[in-house]
Amino acid sequence: MDPARIEDASLAELLRAVVADARALTRVEIELATEEVTKQADAALRSGISLALSLVAASVAVSMLVVTLVLALGGKAGLAAAMAGGFALAASLAAVVGYRAMPRKLLAQTRARVREDADRLRETAA
Repeated sequence: MDPARIEDASLAELLRAVVADARALTRVEIELATEEVTKQADAALRSGISLALSLVAASVAVSMLVVTLVLALGGKAGLAAAMAGGFALAASLAAVVGYRAMPRKLLAQTRARVREDADRLRETAA
């Protein structure tokens, strides 16, 4: 509603305008929240895949360490130890990537926008 019309508007018209603005704001917030949730779900999926890969690599590293122990008792352990170290490094890197990709605060942008919108509505209503 135009600021010039606010002074001439009836209470019913003002309430209709406030309700219409609140509805529009709610629709926009729902759309933005949906978009944010989608992005966070994608990040969680990437994180899960990376963490699963790190688990597989860690399992292989442990297996290789067992093989290294066996070979150290009677075989050539250098190659097996190098392979175990490589898998351990791969597991560590995948774990770090997966951990960093996890969302920290769910719907942080939406929460901030809702707070700002509520503050604006309070200011407008006052």
